[in-house]
Amino acid sequence: MGIERVKEKFGIERPEQVIDLLGLMGDSSDNIPGCPGVGEKTAQKLIAEFGDIPTLLARRDELKGALRKKVDENVELIELSRFLATIKTDVPITLDLEALKREAPDEEKIQALFEELEFRTLLRKKAPLLSPQGGKAPSSRNKSADAAQGDLFAPAGGAVQGDLFAMDTAEYAGDLFHTSLDNLATIPHTYTLVDTQEKRDELVEKLALAKAFAFDTETTGTDPITAELVGMSFAIEEGVAYYVPVPAERSEAQGIVEQLRAVLEDEQALKIGQNIKYDYLIMQGYGVELGGPMFDTMVAHYLLQPELSHGMDYLAEIYLKYDTIKIEQLIGPRGRGQKNMRDLAPADICDYACEDADVTLKLKHILEKELVTAGADKLFYDIEMPLVRVLAYMERNGARISTEALKETSRYFTERLMQIEREIYELAGFSFNIASPKQVGEVLFERIKIVEKAKKTKSGQYSTSEEVLEGLRSKHPIVEKILDHRGLKKLLSTYVDALPALINPATGKIHTSFNQ
Repeated sequence: MGIERVKEKFGIERPEQVIDLLGLMGDSSDNIPGCPGVGEKTAQKLIAEFGDIPTLLARRDELKGALRKKVDENVELIELSRFLATIKTDVPITLDLEALKREAPDEEKIQALFEELEFRTLLRKKAPLLSPQGGKAPSSRNKSADAAQGDLFAPAGGAVQGDLFAMDTAEYAGDLFHTSLDNLATIPHTYTLVDTQEKRDELVEKLALAKAFAFDTETTGTDPITAELVGMSFAIEEGVAYYVPVPAERSEAQGIVEQLRAVLEDEQALKIGQNIKYDYLIMQGYGVELGGPMFDTMVAHYLLQPELSHGMDYLAEIYLKYDTIKIEQLIGPRGRGQKNMRDLAPADICDYACEDADVTLKLKHILEKELVTAGADKLFYDIEMPLVRVLAYMERNGARISTEALKETSRYFTERLMQIEREIYELAGFSFNIASPKQVGEVLFERIKIVEKAKKTKSGQYSTSEEVLEGLRSKHPIVEKILDHRGLKKLLSTYVDALPALINPATGKIHTSFNQ
């Protein structure tokens, strides 16, 4: 807005009077308190009469009644608010335009910085965000978006002469964000599709001789209780992995699992996995108990960096400088059109599955040393890894619930809910949608008017959150009834009516997932 628009909007004579206006009425967005009880209209009236806050305070004896009392009691707060609303224009500034010229960035330093700060998205981007040359229009890919926004540095005519933030990928041949991340195409590897009896026999012999191997499952879903096995991958040494596809027909699938049972249940060999509890549960569904000691790379990283992500893709980037094959590359993006792993040919899954086992093995070799360095190895081996089995058994055992008791509870709660609704309508004098925060706000603050100045949300509606209503409970009996109504409705929708729908028809129980 220009000067005239500002004067018209705030009803002032000079733009600098905005400072005094905000000093009186406050500004919540900038945490300026203002004078309690003085709103925009009162502030405009006072500034129109006195000109500014210093004059108002000097002549406040001319004020009358409640307004005089408000100003007298808040002189320091008003002065502080005026100070907070004042933009400092006397700060000493030395401007060196030459120093602001754009130069080609130091690619190695930025690469190292982004890796240190774990700016993974920027590291992955192949198009540079910085260009050493200005004066170029945005690339065609970004034109429509840029044209719709005002350019802070463009001339008034709108033509982009020297756009400080212009980005033209063609101008910078050296890709700033070419990343040092390897991928399957850049590293030596031997991944084998084990799809015949002969190959399975050879693999079983190798696994039987191994003291440790990484193990991963490919399945039809993320719920280990209901998912079916699509395949299993194994890695004994880095860069070498095997994928064993499993057919959809249950008896055939079970037959292949039986061939691997001995090595999977071996009490001597260490089983290495990423979220191995999932694989443990999947194999339990086929009657196999993973035997021997286990090493979970996800749990290990959780002990080392509890606040960070523990997914394999992330760990591969951070520890191995490796960009994994993403599941979306195989089955497509999330949504209704996403495929199932069962829809793919084993050969299409092989590299992805083998990579999972291979990367997991590589991560184990790094994380086991870090656990020792951090002094967390005893916690990991003695407490966390044994806990994996305990949680897996809890998840598979599930919890049995009484559907009859819940039906009776639902009937009772529903009747009570209807009774409360009738009481609310009686107190309000008419019926309305109690589930609508908008209508509840209008009833409480416009019809009943239980408070003079009701709090509103950013959208302009009255706030009827639980916190707000709890503070108003003593103001009117309808508030308590509304809170009771919400509580019962929450119990019904979240637990009483929802739990029976979560029962697994095959087991008759509810199966949850426990995070360590």
